[in-house]
Amino acid sequence: MSEEDESECCGYWGMADEIVEEFDAQEVVPNLYIGSISAAKCTHQLKTKRINHVLSISTNPPSLDQKDFNCLAIEIEDEEKKDISSYFQQCHQFIEHGRKLGGILIHCQAGVSRSATVVISYLMNIFFKPFWDCFHYLQKIRPCIQPNRGFISQLLSYENQVLQKRNSGNNTNNSNNSDNSKSNNNNTE
Repeated sequence: MSEEDESECCGYWGMADEIVEEFDAQEVVPNLYIGSISAAKCTHQLKTKRINHVLSISTNPPSLDQKDFNCLAIEIEDEEKKDISSYFQQCHQFIEHGRKLGGILIHCQAGVSRSATVVISYLMNIFFKPFWDCFHYLQKIRPCIQPNRGFISQLLSYENQVLQKRNSGNNTNNSNNSDNSKSNNNNTE
């Protein structure tokens, strides 16, 4: 990418002696950023922030240098009837890998619907939190998020899976604790 192309995509502005680079991405949790396609094209900013993984949820992902970036493209339209939830597990694995090895940017065209949906699903999965908690958390960081209705419906269905997983983990711990307390009680008799 030429310097002229990069200046166009990164939103350089200012006086001749002062250049400000606008990077349309926000850090959600350590080493995980959400943004628009323009952020994905700002290779200088990606490198500055140690982002070496890019998850593109777009029908037209940017071409990035494969020696500098590990990229995964999920080609899906921002349409209510599209099944984005079928990609959650694959995306979560890629996100975990990217976070461990430096940083990851998750983007779609505008950083509003598709990327927000995947980030919310990831937050639900790692924190075992309901959809609305994760939605509001992300909205504070990136106020423009607005997953489409179909994606919200899929996230609400996914919430049931996440909360069942959390509750089954708690039940296992509780049953182990009660087993331990029974054996401790037996030892004291």
